[in-house]
Amino acid sequence: MAAKASRGELASPLGELLSRLGTQAEVAELLGASVDTVSRWGRNRTRPDRANARRLLDAVRSKLAPTMTSQELDSIIAGQARFTTPDATSGSPIPGPADWPPSADVENAVSGAQELAELLGGRVVSDTTLDLCSRQLTRLSTEFVHRPPEVWLPPLLTLWKQLRKILLAGTHPRQTRPLYVLSGMTSVVLAHGCHVVGNSDEGLVLARTAEGLAEAIDHHELTAWALGTRALITDTLTKRSPVDDSPLDLIDRALALLGSSRSTGLVRLHLYRSRFAAKEGSHHVVMDAQRDALRARELVDEGTGDLDAVGGVLTFPRAKHMALSAGVSVMTSQFDEARRAADLAITAYEQGPETERSLGDLAIARLDKATAEAAKGQLDAAEAAARPVLDLRDADQIAPLMPALQRFARQLGAREIRGRTTRELREQIAGLGGSRGLPGGTIPA
Repeated sequence: MAAKASRGELASPLGELLSRLGTQAEVAELLGASVDTVSRWGRNRTRPDRANARRLLDAVRSKLAPTMTSQELDSIIAGQARFTTPDATSGSPIPGPADWPPSADVENAVSGAQELAELLGGRVVSDTTLDLCSRQLTRLSTEFVHRPPEVWLPPLLTLWKQLRKILLAGTHPRQTRPLYVLSGMTSVVLAHGCHVVGNSDEGLVLARTAEGLAEAIDHHELTAWALGTRALITDTLTKRSPVDDSPLDLIDRALALLGSSRSTGLVRLHLYRSRFAAKEGSHHVVMDAQRDALRARELVDEGTGDLDAVGGVLTFPRAKHMALSAGVSVMTSQFDEARRAADLAITAYEQGPETERSLGDLAIARLDKATAEAAKGQLDAAEAAARPVLDLRDADQIAPLMPALQRFARQLGAREIRGRTTRELREQIAGLGGSRGLPGGTIPA
């Protein structure tokens, strides 16, 4: 049998807490870490990252202290406090016979306890149901990337309704966190779905719902993703209401939450920051954010985040990184860099797994390459790059394509490259989008 941690390892508050949970081997198995890693934590050589700290908090709540907060655990990890448990012999003295409550009060207390136990027992969702919902979310998040909305949107709505019904009925304390995480992720994926089909107001409501669920359980990664989604959708609004924060303000709040996270969500936030700054003409912010995104990409450990583990639309791969960079470069008139980044994105999507081939982002990268070619006067190359997008069926002409189409149309409208080809392309662009067509006046005359 493995031995408990040595006395030297108990010198740190974290080491003492780990020893309360079991042997190093038992703790390692409990947290999904190596024995060496647990040993280093106990000797204060290293500290658990955010994902391991969450798993440690869940273990402590399950085995030692159900009411421990993440702030209390952070203090123990930082060596600022030690873990203590209530002393069963301390507190008020045991009442004597004269102090005992009347028998009626005792009966009422027992009856109330029985009712509470029955209520809690009735609110437990079966593990099979939770597992099924989790698998559905993973599948739909992946299908979101490489299949059209008519495939994934109806079952995603059904999943959200099922989870909402469970939440409204009340959750068992043991299941609150996993249900809130699952529901928050589903809500934010559905918010992205609303963005894709052009329902901005509904998307904002769902993103705020995901944010509220995440904040209730102190899930910084999910909160930051929801804030990023709010920023993305807010950026598409033609008019903002007084309650809408600016996209850049939302991104700054999200970045403050993630800190030095190794999830791809941090890369996403930096690139969103560069995009929104480009629209405002803050070129120094654009460059800083692009550099921050590259540094964050170098440090990514895709297995550390809850959202990266689900994948699909809840992760931010390199191909999407390049696609978004191409759009920012077009917005800042860096057309050589835009063409290079768009080519990298297109190649990555075309050569990568089909399940990771984002149809929308691939189309946007092609349009941004077409815009860069048009800016260089290469009309044949521009038409060749844009042709796969211009020939899309109506159902695949999703709302996020519209800004890239506008950029392409404006470039085609430049006086020095006007001609028959550009007129024909502008006329074809003007007819795209169906009910999500471009607003009047966005195509140069």
